[in-house]
Amino acid sequence: MPRFEDIFMETIKEVICNVFDGEVSGMIFSYLKESSSRRPEDVAQVFTEVLPKILGIGHVIIEDLVIETLYSKYGRRLQWKKGYGFKDYILELKSQTEEMAVNEAQSRSSL
Repeated sequence: MPRFEDIFMETIKEVICNVFDGEVSGMIFSYLKESSSRRPEDVAQVFTEVLPKILGIGHVIIEDLVIETLYSKYGRRLQWKKGYGFKDYILELKSQTEEMAVNEAQSRSSL
């Protein structure tokens, strides 16, 4: 199974490429590449800092699309929560997927 980090980055690229032309997507990707970390919490932080600078208030729509697409890829039901931001949803899903992987591994080892 692919790592969460890989699926997260793939989802960001997918959403950005589907919404923007080459120039805008290139700007966003260059900012993300400056963050050498691939840890979801670091990428999410850079993403939430960069998008408002490039898109203004429209950044919320892109963040929502990434969140919805990522949850869908994992077959998880997304519940919007008051006070939650982009990074919160990403870290919550990461935690849930890690927990699922541990539970699956334990189930297989008990057989």
